[in-house]
Amino acid sequence: MNDLEQVRMRSEPVSKGTIRNIVRSHLIKTGVRIPNLSGPYKRHDVVADHGFRKFFETRVIESDVNPIVVMRLVGHKGGLDNWS
Repeated sequence: MNDLEQVRMRSEPVSKGTIRNIVRSHLIKTGVRIPNLSGPYKRHDVVADHGFRKFFETRVIESDVNPIVVMRLVGHKGGLDNWS
């Protein structure tokens, strides 16, 4: 078994929480967001996640990627369950 096969066998999808933490930490490091929000709702996290997703989707569409692939990449599953 080669190295690539070993990596594929051990790899797991990146969770939404992991992506959220990466985006949030970069927003704080660049000064775009403040580190701690008070109150029960941390709305900046929601806006940042959605904004990143829409930014990514726009850039992929502008790169002429197949629309079905774009839908799959941004997490839409409707009608794509049997797509591989």
